Amino acid sequence: MGSETTISRWTTIASCAAVLGLVALATACSDADVAQTPASTSSPRATSPTATVVDVDAADYQGSGQAGYYHWSYGTSPLRECAIYPGENGAPTLSCAATFAPGTPDMANDVFTGPPNSVTLSGERVENYLQPEWGPTAPTPLPVGHRITVSGLSCTTLAEASTECHSSAAGFRIAAGAVVERHDG
Repeated sequence: MGSETTISRWTTIASCAAVLGLVALATACSDADVAQTPASTSSPRATSPTATVVDVDAADYQGSGQAGYYHWSYGTSPLRECAIYPGENGAPTLSCAATFAPGTPDMANDVFTGPPNSVTLSGERVENYLQPEWGPTAPTPLPVGHRITVSGLSCTTLAEASTECHSSAAGFRIAAGAVVERHDG
């Protein structure tokens, strides 16, 4: 065997060993190692380190003739919708349809009593809410990876029936239609 062939074989073997070493190193990492690595240092609300979020024109989601009322869906089957509207004292309030863990206490809203079916965000407060009905018109879908912002309240559709909404001080996350995270200011 010539020296060029021997060098070529050793180079190939060394390359394979390096690749196998990287594979072994990669497979040696556990889920715990990955979970401890922050997904993004830019914002605790980032959807993923490489995701690009597209801001939409909120006017595209405003109800016709309904000043201050914005309505969209973040899921289709079943329909999952959100709205931003003038709440108490005219302050903007954000509400999204959601399900809650079994055992969540019933609530009362005027003449309606039952389990909460939405979560609201107003300023620094996140609360369970019993929404008797939504708007009379079908909401415009907010596509995955798109964000709507109105009066300091923002929602981003993360996946079908999954959204993350926040103000500067509080927020919540819904995954597969269920509230999975809340934080008050």
